[in-house]
Amino acid sequence: MNKMNTVVTGILAAVLAAGALGAAAGEVSAAARPGFAPGVWVGTGVQKGIFSVTGDDPSPVDGTVRFSLNVSRSFRATGSLVLKTRMEIDRAGVRGVLIGTATTKLTGTGSDVRFAGPLRLEGKLTDGTMTVPFTLTKAVAGRLLVTRAGCTRVVGRTDSQLAFKWTAVPKAGSRPRC
Repeated sequence: MNKMNTVVTGILAAVLAAGALGAAAGEVSAAARPGFAPGVWVGTGVQKGIFSVTGDDPSPVDGTVRFSLNVSRSFRATGSLVLKTRMEIDRAGVRGVLIGTATTKLTGTGSDVRFAGPLRLEGKLTDGTMTVPFTLTKAVAGRLLVTRAGCTRVVGRTDSQLAFKWTAVPKAGSRPRC
């Protein structure tokens, strides 16, 4: 049980650090310009990569994101973003899968869109003898950084440690003001 406590404590520390890094990055870096034109945008994205609880234990992470963004004529941005993620853990003989869901609010401007909200991680961890449930809710935050922007398509990535790439297009039936 002591080994299990050590690994769970390490996982908690890494998840908490990831949230802190995402929040700090959202306060420091400037978003690429230009951004979203006024109108209603819908976006989807993919999260793929490696997350390390410590430097020597790479864990595969994958997920999906979807968002809806309304940019006013004065470039005020509001909306919502949902991230669903899956992380496999295999550290010091303890294995498991964690599933995370974040439902966040989008705020800012068309060229500086920020997201913030709770991320809930749930799963089970086992050492082969004992299995324990794992649940954690942590605040996450970051920015939708624009890498390419046009009237009919905006592409980018995020600036947080739990990063994803995304693409947005005008909502069906709407036309951005370009």
